[in-house]
Amino acid sequence: MKKIILLTFLTTSSIFFNSCSGNDDENSNTANTIYAKKWYVSDQRFLTTNDGKACESSYYNLKSNGTVEYRYMVSSWHYNCEHDTEMGTWSVEGNILTRHFPSDPGTENEIIMKDEIMSVSETDLKLKSLEEGYVTTLYSFD
Repeated sequence: MKKIILLTFLTTSSIFFNSCSGNDDENSNTANTIYAKKWYVSDQRFLTTNDGKACESSYYNLKSNGTVEYRYMVSSWHYNCEHDTEMGTWSVEGNILTRHFPSDPGTENEIIMKDEIMSVSETDLKLKSLEEGYVTTLYSFD
């Protein structure tokens, strides 16, 4: 009887640990597909101002060390190419991409963005906002 209980325990443990490691592999594969890339908010890498000047579109640069750089246009791209940058961290848990931008000292501007990864390829990252429910696609041109 003890052998049956031990065998059942070992079989159950083996299944449990294999399923956990599979989730870790899935998280790692998704993270590896999306990091070390600039994911542009527009389907065009460069936009053109009214005077014909090329401006790089807004993007999230997901780095392999878990940091994220968000570079965005400060004013309408029709007038100038002025950008601002926010730095934060990013992670993938299951199919959830989290981007965290801490507030500046003395302010309460912390932003935490959680999106469901609907699909990912070398060039497209389709996300669904968990907070607002809208779907957006980010693009990589690297």
